[in-house]
Amino acid sequence: MMYEQIADTGLRTMLSIMYSFDVINRYLQKEMRKHGSRPIRAMVLNTLRAHGGNLTPMALSKELFRAPNSITSLVYTLEREGLVEKRRSEKDARSIEVALTGKGREVSNELMPTMREISLRPISVLNEEQITSVRENLKQVREYLLERLASPEADKD
Repeated sequence: MMYEQIADTGLRTMLSIMYSFDVINRYLQKEMRKHGSRPIRAMVLNTLRAHGGNLTPMALSKELFRAPNSITSLVYTLEREGLVEKRRSEKDARSIEVALTGKGREVSNELMPTMREISLRPISVLNEEQITSVRENLKQVREYLLERLASPEADKD
């Protein structure tokens, strides 16, 4: 295959991923709005729940692939809603953790069946092998890009 064809295939693939992400994001926004929530809100609550109910803001930003300042804003909003609270870490008193409140656990538990149902609909067009392949391939791309973004050399590109 000539370089131009490879480059063209890479461009088409990346554009396809970008368009798909945009459509998936709009779909999730629309469906979650019906349930009075947003995808990022559900992701934060679910991530905290999956990690025993609390994480430092930095750990939360890494888990969600978000900049720390955007996590600060999200945590502030969730705190106002009574879903999380900031408290001193039991492991290190100098550190602050974001912790689920009782209400946050309740909302997270209520959202899980909704998220599962919303997620299954678009994936239902794929068989199990295709689902596994998509997940593994996207994970490879994500890990490569996260590595690049974390590298000091990334700012020079």
